[in-house]
Amino acid sequence: MKNGTEEAVGTAPSEHSMRCIPHDPHPQNEEHVKKGGKPRMARYPWMYFANIVMKTKSFSIEEVTYYDQHRRYKRLNVVVNQLYNDKKITTRSPLSMKIDDIKTILEHRRSQVNPKTGKQLGKAELHKDQVVMRAMFNHPEVNNKNFDKCLAQYPGFKVIRNPKRLPPIEEDDFKKLIKRANAVAADDNVDFDMLRAYFAAVLASNTGARTIEILNMKVEDVDVNAMEIFLRVVKGMNTYGKQRIVPILPNAKNIVRSYLIRLESWKEKYGLLENPYLFPSSHRDGKGPIVSNTLIKSRNIVKSDLGIEFDFRMCRRTFYQQLLDLGIDSDDGSVVMGNTVGVLEKHYGHRRPRMVLDKIKSRFCE
Repeated sequence: MKNGTEEAVGTAPSEHSMRCIPHDPHPQNEEHVKKGGKPRMARYPWMYFANIVMKTKSFSIEEVTYYDQHRRYKRLNVVVNQLYNDKKITTRSPLSMKIDDIKTILEHRRSQVNPKTGKQLGKAELHKDQVVMRAMFNHPEVNNKNFDKCLAQYPGFKVIRNPKRLPPIEEDDFKKLIKRANAVAADDNVDFDMLRAYFAAVLASNTGARTIEILNMKVEDVDVNAMEIFLRVVKGMNTYGKQRIVPILPNAKNIVRSYLIRLESWKEKYGLLENPYLFPSSHRDGKGPIVSNTLIKSRNIVKSDLGIEFDFRMCRRTFYQQLLDLGIDSDDGSVVMGNTVGVLEKHYGHRRPRMVLDKIKSRFCE
């Protein structure tokens, strides 16, 4: 297992993960501006300014978030060009967009349909639109206050995220998950997709690892004898995040051992023996991990098989709840969770009233 000193992940992205920093579509701009001229914009000024915004964020946000935001700017660019060509907005440049132009864009996005589901875009999608739009309009290169004025004038367009936090997995459901996972681990003939699905769910709920941390785990990071795992890529890797070693709780012991054995056979079958990841992908060049959508499909396999409702954020909270039940305080819990004590105590888990009561009563008997 790596001790965190051999490879400083995040200080220099690998060839596989190197993100493309948007370039200036007019490379002569720098010299032109030095001579006192105004910046020349590309044919599509929306993406010109989007690239400027993304360049400032290039290594200050998570890679997954970076690509998601850049793709979102591209989708919005299509909307802006369409509305401009249909003469529904007066300009394509965020520099000079008026309140009514911005309102029209927000209105159009609200009316669009997700091609996969056939339903209108949900709150999460619209909220992410507004996040990137606000970043662009408030960027010093743009400094157009009309976006905030539009939401103030038309508050119905402002999307407010649901502040409700997800709970841990229900105690009975978690027992069902572990029981079924042990049965899957003991079955040598079980489908590998089923084994991987249960391994992912049990690993998440017994290490507290986030999705990005799970996807970037490597086989060499797992110490089966010590039941520990080194998280090499963490949330906020290039900013506030720190690599850490976390325990694998005993609930996961059987399926961890079974999965690692079966994984080698699966990799040999698909010619992926050189792939170092714990969740290797057979797609693309066969050198990287699976993508988050594949992990979601694995979760859905478990949900369908057990008939329970959960996601990987609930698994993380379940891990912290187990720590609390073991008597681990939030100061120690924050070390393995990679969160501040305040966040853990507010959102992640709570001491069970019966356990607290029994602990207090036991002190009277001492």
